[in-house]
Amino acid sequence: MKSLYEEYTGDCEAGSHVYGKPASYSHFCETFNVESNSMKVRLTRDSGSFVVCPCCNSYKLSLRRARTLRERARIKYFRTKHLQKQRAQREKYYKHRRKAIQNPKKYLSIIIDGMDQKKTNCPNLGGQTTKDEAPLKTRIIGVKVHGIRNYAYIADETVPGGGNLILEVLRLTLNDLQNREELPSEDPVLYLQIDNCGENKNKVMFSFLTDLVRRGIFSKVKAGFLMVGHTHEDIDQLFSTIAHYFKAYKTCCADPESLAEEIRNAFTDAKHKPTVVLLHPKQIFDYKKLYAAVLDPKIKQ
Repeated sequence: MKSLYEEYTGDCEAGSHVYGKPASYSHFCETFNVESNSMKVRLTRDSGSFVVCPCCNSYKLSLRRARTLRERARIKYFRTKHLQKQRAQREKYYKHRRKAIQNPKKYLSIIIDGMDQKKTNCPNLGGQTTKDEAPLKTRIIGVKVHGIRNYAYIADETVPGGGNLILEVLRLTLNDLQNREELPSEDPVLYLQIDNCGENKNKVMFSFLTDLVRRGIFSKVKAGFLMVGHTHEDIDQLFSTIAHYFKAYKTCCADPESLAEEIRNAFTDAKHKPTVVLLHPKQIFDYKKLYAAVLDPKIKQ
């Protein structure tokens, strides 16, 4: 709880108290217990099912083994530096998000992420899959366009993953925004927030983003990647709503089509209801082949 409280106070101070002044440690613990009990959330040991930050894990273990106050103070100093770094990246994302909401004619802020696949495989019965047969692996890729709308793209295992899939999701989103006349028009800037993995961080992705600038669609594009183990953001609320609905209402999703329908039903507020799109393998463009001739083989890491 101490480490959670330290990160909480750090977030409050980094945001110049936009989120209020930090509560006392005792009040923080009391509120945490009340809220976690009502939401049926509990702290657990790492079971390997979530991507965790190796640095945070290392500092945590080192603190447990530290024998002197001086040693603990030294470890805490480096852990604080690490948390400040990830917090600075997060604050940058929040800044981009605010700019897009306040000035939609100039800025566009998009975050793309994938939902936990175990909760979306078909057939899906109230958040659970059958054990008799192997389920149809089904991915939900969420897109949040800040201040405008949400999207949920559904791809089953016949649709190959990788950079081509993520770029197709981005292209379809930009096309839809263009058709609705919701793209910025005054020296437009795109802020793209994506997960820190090879599917997003690759030469093809940066070729596509460069192409957007060279074609004059945006005057500038900024891509942001949060640190591994610190990537949970506002788009996770979209996935949480879907997962909770599946579990609470014992929905029956026999196939991707019914899954799409239930995703729409999970949102009662029209403002947050996502536009749901079913993806098919023949619809995915081969961006790797498109940019193969212009990729620099010397660019690595």
